Amino acid sequence: MRSEGIGEFAVLQYARPGGPTTNIGVLLFDRVENRLYYRLRDDWQHFAAEADVEILSLLAEDFEVKIEEMGAQGFLSYLEDTLSNVLRISERKAVPVADFRRTLSRLFEKNIGPVT
Repeated sequence: MRSEGIGEFAVLQYARPGGPTTNIGVLLFDRVENRLYYRLRDDWQHFAAEADVEILSLLAEDFEVKIEEMGAQGFLSYLEDTLSNVLRISERKAVPVADFRRTLSRLFEKNIGPVT
């Protein structure tokens, strides 16, 4: 596993129908290794519509399957091309990385905050 370089990150958002948009996760892409690091909230019941809680709770599992099928770059491109309504993704931004896991944690804290 590579531990330094330049990564690209995007923020995953949940747009509750008729309600506010909430940042729900961070995706950090290592282009050199074609690897996607991500971290998602797990406190869905605190802000999501009741009908969406079960679906949101399955996101991490779904991400793993799709990353395995499409590869990291393919999956990230798929999200960028298809998400637009309830789930949205920000544009990618470059970020210097000394350690991908630590950078992911830092980005999560900055963009999502502490999750209780």
